[in-house]
Amino acid sequence: MKTPQRWKRQFKNINEILNLLAAGFFKANEQKIILENACNKVKYILNQKYSESFPYGQTGTSVNDLVDLLFKPNNILAHIKMY
Repeated sequence: MKTPQRWKRQFKNINEILNLLAAGFFKANEQKIILENACNKVKYILNQKYSESFPYGQTGTSVNDLVDLLFKPNNILAHIKMY
């Protein structure tokens, strides 16, 4: 995507967590906050909502779980029935 404003709009439409991350990246790009604070805010929300999958401390987090959650849309557009 060509501009930060455009990717911010695109990510906002996917889900709440990706919207929060994109907004943080946008603010960091404008030098309103530092990137670490943007990431920490997302970590905090993930821990509050899904503490078993996203614990604090030295315990690792599954990259697969993170990607699944980040790109899970708010609205399901279609269902596929497999036989």
